[in-house]
Parts: sequence; C-alpha cells; structure tokens
Amino acid sequence: MKTDKENFILRINFNGKRISLKENQAKHFVKLGINSEKNENAYGILEFLAKREGKTLEEFAKDLKEQSDKTLKNKYLEKVGEDEELANMLFETENQKVNLPVKSKDDFETVKEKFPQFKTPEDLPSEVVILSETNNITLFDAYLRYIFSQQEKIKQQKQAENQNKQNSAGSLKDNQTDYGFAIFNAMIKGINR
Repeated sequence: MKTDKENFILRINFNGKRISLKENQAKHFVKLGINSEKNENAYGILEFLAKREGKTLEEFAKDLKEQSDKTLKNKYLEKVGEDEELANMLFETENQKVNLPVKSKDDFETVKEKFPQFKTPEDLPSEVVILSETNNITLFDAYLRYIFSQQEKIKQQKQAENQNKQNSAGSLKDNQTDYGFAIFNAMIKGINR
C-alpha cells in the first residue's frame, strides 16, 4: 500500500500545459523558485549590465563566463610555470569542485566502499550527481540507476543491431525468391507459346 507521501502529486499549469509533479520533483522546483527570489536583485543588476552593453542576458553571461575562465586559466598557467596541460587539469578540477553539491560529498563514502574505482566524488559521471540531486536520492542509488540505464542502452542497441541484421538477411532471401519466381514464370510463359 502506498503512503500519502508516495501518492503526492502536484498539478500545475506551465506555458499553457497541465503538468503533474511528484513530491521530489515539486521540491526541486520550489527550491529553484526560492533561490530565484533570493537572487532577484542580482538578476536585475546583471540584466542592467547586459542592456548597457547592448547584449541579451544570455550573451552577457556567456561573455562573463569566458572572461572568468580565461582569467582563471591564466592564473593556473602562471602557477605551474606555463605548463598548459597541467593548468587545464587544475582548471577542470576547480570547475568540478564548484559544481559538486555538499550532500554528494557526504554520501560518497557508500559509493567508494562498494565501487573502489572511484577515489573522489569528481570521478563519478556527472549524470549520477545530477540524478542524485534532482531526484533527492543518495549517490549510491543514483549510481545503481545509472549503471542500469547504461545496461539498458547497450541491450537496446544490440537488439536494434540484431533486428537490422535479420532485416538485411531477410530482404536478400526475399529478393532471391522473387528472382527465382520470376525466372520460373518466364520459363512457363516460354513453354506455353
């Protein structure tokens, strides 16, 4: 028997469509809404700066990110003595740290215990972290779901390949049969003349 929590569904209208959200999905969107209210002033400032430069907010944000990335990469280049490969590695590591939620760091130990190939949370596929956060599940559960989805994709791909092979082989057989039947018909017509 399902509990009230499992039966919880929030129905909303969004962009003219009726959408049903489960509890964890609704929580995610509520968090986004609360965060957007908190950041409304910052959003207004960014929108003002974008307009002043004659850009859309998206263009301005993209340019700002590119400038920030360039500054950070140059900082790492100076730090490691102009070794570009090492500087890029440091840059990517820093980006992953910033994107990794705190909750994910806390429940990573279970994943590490069961799957020792992962030394740090940054080693996990990004899909796992996103799945964990958006569905409000542990990293371990998210990783198991990720493995299952990957196996399903492989299974579907193999089925499609087998189906393609059967279709290809079947069409050749059909063509041979049709060709043989055509020859037989021609012979019958020749005999009847």
